[in-house]
Amino acid sequence: RALKAEGTSFRQVRLRFIEQHARSLLSGTDMPIEDISKVLGYSEPRSFRRVFNGWTGLSPSAFRAANAQG
Repeated sequence: RALKAEGTSFRQVRLRFIEQHARSLLSGTDMPIEDISKVLGYSEPRSFRRVFNGWTGLSPSAFRAANAQG
């Protein structure tokens, strides 16, 4: 009820958390993308790549490269 009162849902909160965690892992570690996808609960790296691209407009590897350059 509290989430609904704030205009959100558990699913939306969970997805925001996963997105933030993915960004953090990609920019702060050299963990392989396949491992990051598993840590975040995706059974297939392809699914993670597709979702991440929807969030950012970039592939995980492009996001990592952009953040490595500054």
